[in-house]
Amino acid sequence: MAIFIKHLLLLFLLGVNLLNISLAQQLQKDVLQQPISSEEFISLHQCEKEFEYDVFLAGANVGNFHRVIKWNGIDSKISAEVSSTGRISILWLDSTYMQTSSMLWLPQHNYFITPNFTQKITGIRAREMKAVTSDEGILSTVNLDDDINIYQNNYPLYDIDTLGAQIRVNLIQNKKNFILYRQATDQIKKYHFIVAAREVIHHKKWGELNVIKIKEVGEYNKMVLWFSPKLDYQLVKAKLDGFISPMIFLSKFATQCDINKSLQHQP
Repeated sequence: MAIFIKHLLLLFLLGVNLLNISLAQQLQKDVLQQPISSEEFISLHQCEKEFEYDVFLAGANVGNFHRVIKWNGIDSKISAEVSSTGRISILWLDSTYMQTSSMLWLPQHNYFITPNFTQKITGIRAREMKAVTSDEGILSTVNLDDDINIYQNNYPLYDIDTLGAQIRVNLIQNKKNFILYRQATDQIKKYHFIVAAREVIHHKKWGELNVIKIKEVGEYNKMVLWFSPKLDYQLVKAKLDGFISPMIFLSKFATQCDINKSLQHQP
């Protein structure tokens, strides 16, 4: 059950086979070949965005997650603060999740970095984690329940929120095959994502949605994600293939650009 909860949280937050180094380097080069223009980037990364997801297990609603992204700045120094909370209840087992993170766009490299993030989980696999990165995101210092360790990688280390933001940018740039790395509690995890298909899914609020289906084809190859260009290229559905098939589904998406203007994304 503990492993299931861990995977379910990762599934929502996006957070993922081991390929040889030469292939990894080539895929990273592919990601960086077509930088997005500053005008396009600004239009897609501004205002305050709010999301709610329902969590399902074997068809039953067992919890929910709430996330708010606040974008700052309208120039090359674009950054954001992200706060996420969630609760899952399965039989007599309850878990809560809280995370805050910051992300910063590096236009010279065409990717996000994660300056810092904090995470707290109660219930199953309870923990408190704080991480700070340096050297343009490739060096991290992690404090896990007061145990401090340092990690280093050849490519930027993401937290779960920044990982999702970078996947979104790659899809906007029409990338179809890319590798990203996440700073987990006690190791660096490697994710190899591919665009598997273009599909149409039915949503009770937004009706028929054209979506981009993403699969992880490395160590975490049971993970499948769907993003909607119509809904700001955001995640609308995710699941882990398997016997009980945990799944999350977007139930609310709202954008607020100033105190007098708010957009509820409804049909």
